[in-house]
Amino acid sequence: MDRVTLEAAPPKQRLLDCVKEHFDPDYYLRVNADVADAGTEPVGHYILFGLAEGRAPNARMTGAEMQSVISGILGTIPGRDELQSAYQEHRQSSSVLRRLTSTIRNTVRPGAPAGGQAQSSRAWRLPLPFQSRSKQAADLADWVNVAAFNALNRSGKTLNSRKEVADHVRNDGYKTLDPLDFHLVPDPPFHRSMYPATRSLDDETLYLRWLETGYCNSEFISEAHLLHDHGITATRLLSEFPHEAYREAYADLPAAWSSAQLLLHYLRSGIPEGRFNFAMSEATLRATIDAIVFFNRSNQLLALDLAERLLLLGHESARLRLIAIHHYKNLNRLWGARHLLDNVESKVPIEQFWINYHRGDLERRLGKLDEARPHFAAAADVEKDSVWVETEVENLLRSTFSQECQIAEKWAKAGRVEEALGRLELAITGTYEALKPYGWPVMPKKPHIPRPPLDRRPLRIGFLADLFLPQCRLYRVDQKIEQMSEAGIDVDLFDFRNDATEAFEQVGLYDAWLFYRVPAHFDVLKVVRLANDLGLPTIYEIDDFLLDPDHFPEPYESYDQSVSAEEYNGLQLTTAYNGGVARLCEYGLASTPPLAGEMARFVRSGHVFTHRNALSVPHMKAISASRAGPPRETEAGDTIRIFYGSGTKAHKDFLQAVFFDAVAEVLQQRPNVEFHTIGHVEAPALTSRFPDRVVQGEPIWNVADYWKKLSTADINVGVLKKSLLTDCKSEIKWLEAAMLGIPSIVSGTSTMTDIVKEGENGMIANSRDDWVEKLLKLVDDAALRKHIGETAREQVLEDYSLQAMAANIDAGLKGLFGKSGTNRARGKAKAS
Repeated sequence: MDRVTLEAAPPKQRLLDCVKEHFDPDYYLRVNADVADAGTEPVGHYILFGLAEGRAPNARMTGAEMQSVISGILGTIPGRDELQSAYQEHRQSSSVLRRLTSTIRNTVRPGAPAGGQAQSSRAWRLPLPFQSRSKQAADLADWVNVAAFNALNRSGKTLNSRKEVADHVRNDGYKTLDPLDFHLVPDPPFHRSMYPATRSLDDETLYLRWLETGYCNSEFISEAHLLHDHGITATRLLSEFPHEAYREAYADLPAAWSSAQLLLHYLRSGIPEGRFNFAMSEATLRATIDAIVFFNRSNQLLALDLAERLLLLGHESARLRLIAIHHYKNLNRLWGARHLLDNVESKVPIEQFWINYHRGDLERRLGKLDEARPHFAAAADVEKDSVWVETEVENLLRSTFSQECQIAEKWAKAGRVEEALGRLELAITGTYEALKPYGWPVMPKKPHIPRPPLDRRPLRIGFLADLFLPQCRLYRVDQKIEQMSEAGIDVDLFDFRNDATEAFEQVGLYDAWLFYRVPAHFDVLKVVRLANDLGLPTIYEIDDFLLDPDHFPEPYESYDQSVSAEEYNGLQLTTAYNGGVARLCEYGLASTPPLAGEMARFVRSGHVFTHRNALSVPHMKAISASRAGPPRETEAGDTIRIFYGSGTKAHKDFLQAVFFDAVAEVLQQRPNVEFHTIGHVEAPALTSRFPDRVVQGEPIWNVADYWKKLSTADINVGVLKKSLLTDCKSEIKWLEAAMLGIPSIVSGTSTMTDIVKEGENGMIANSRDDWVEKLLKLVDDAALRKHIGETAREQVLEDYSLQAMAANIDAGLKGLFGKSGTNRARGKAKAS
């Protein structure tokens, strides 16, 4: 195609024509074993992948040179859409060619009727097992490699296209034996020994004859041509081929054949027939293996048979074993494949790569995932830039980790909890240590924490979180994003269930990573590992002490049969999943000081900072709504509502024995009191005794509806059985009542005793008698209820405001980098 026509063609056609001009499929398959072994059509692979990957299209051009040529023709480097379009065009044209070939094979064959098809029938050849790969093309230009001609011709010519080369060689260049390609350098003596009818021709006439008709009839112009056409990488073999030994081994070979004819017979017929019973030279064995490897692309069963024959004859070769192993695996002969890998190694990197890979793959197929891992790792060490191997290794790790988790969960349900916890912890640690995809930087165990230029831009936080529980999302995710935005910190949220892959791809875009309540799932471990390797601060956050199996869950008896034994055993694995991630993170973030103290035992640095649950935009709307309505005033004898909301199934024994008994005493003494509950509250004795004054409701997950129900109460209670677990719980129940001006009585956990000042912003009760006393006191004293409610509201509006919490999170995060100050002004400007 001339330049004017080329420029007028659509981009996909210009791209395709340029590829066809320079692409050598034989070379491409020879140097790209992965393409050849996969049986992939080479031109299509080069268009879709090879060009973008920088693979060379022929022996004389680099991938970069080819990209430069194409960008010069198109005016730009082709993108994925252009490559896809060119590939589709190639597929359509190839489909037409295949249909045409099929038609020819069905109509033009030996024995076809004489007449119009006679000439075609004579030219058609049987598809012998090793029939020549030479192109039966009428156009000599299809044989030309322009780079080879320019490098080797004796005419001193420098030409630019295949057509120019073909015309020159046919018209004048044959006189100086100018070549068409590197393997098509004319060798008249070889040609004469191969084809006796040409012995009387001089060199020029012989070459001209081949240019006119010989190439179309699959005649070989050189020894390199013969070898190249049978997939052999060597350019010389005839002098080392034991032709007499081959002739003596097989009596059917004509005595008059020359050594070249015997070599042709061996390559074309002897190899596919398995004629290996003669003393092979080392060069012949190498050529034979080359031919079998090439033949494996078109007739795999025969290639397997030939490889087995050579191996049985004692011709040891890693390449032969790899052919056999590949087919054994496809035939599910796994133990045979494994036997072939015994004690085999290779000094050729690509062969050693496949040896390691097959070893790992066989162990995986046999269910031995732990044994497979080191073999895949060894393969990765050989081919460090192989994305395919990276995927294989990762898939193996994922499968192994999933299998270990399933086993641990089965053990836990069967009551083998201690063993299950140990197995799960080992699986998490082992998987994290094994996660080392190629291209990751080699970082020290305690990498230097990079300091972002906070004087020039906001801090950037990646936030991978569990968004399943509505209340947790409100207080620890949505609220924190509000606060960070107020502080001028840029934050992007990723749901660990749906966005972990995206988070992994974007790890390096952030200054630090925050992990809220995420369990040790495989994709979470990937994100944590890469962030740690890049030296980015990793911060684990949780608002309940769900990290230590000694403290969570509560004793089984405390659930009072509200969960099954299997469910309870499964709960115990929660600490392994959460604690597994916490142990891999450098820092911690907790909702209470007691929880921060306990978390410090888990995170790597031992540094955990406290960031309490607080007010946010939804809270402020609820506060405004409560202030807009008329205040709830009560007089002596009016109905007083005690409100209890619970989200846990634990502490049933404590509630029955202490709190509900105290409520019954209050209801007995004060007929004007009602007891309202929301959530997992079971008080059958109380309900049966006071059916008209105990109102129970199902859990309310919509927080606005929950607060609306809470706002109708006169007294709020927060009841917990004191333990290390409950000491770590936050003051949410107190805070939500306080923001609405409702007084609270709460259990004396560490967090609540730190916040509540008796009789000022709340009350604390620990025993049954405490609960009776404090409840009666608030029921009987409207002024005290009002004082405590208003004092608590003033406190939360000041200490738990968006501005106060924004300053706290800003200081905590920037403290990791040794920085202080805020970007609050910048954050406000951005928000506006």
